[in-house]
Amino acid sequence: MGSVTMTSDRETSVEIDFHRIDGFTCVYCGRTPMNDGAQLHVDYVKPKVAGGSDEKTNLVTACRACNLGKGARLLNTVTHP
Repeated sequence: MGSVTMTSDRETSVEIDFHRIDGFTCVYCGRTPMNDGAQLHVDYVKPKVAGGSDEKTNLVTACRACNLGKGARLLNTVTHP
């Protein structure tokens, strides 16, 4: 798998759970650590700065490129690589 940067054991467990749920695949572009070397992040569908929550329904797996490309914008305003 690709690298995942986290700051605590709890965050590690939570991130791995989300990646597992999403099949260790970016929900935006379909890239994976195994096939594409993608670094996975947990992304807020609705960014926290736009009122998004930490609820599971607002979190998805995204590769680094899609997550950083999306920034703090809502999905309907983003074009993915």
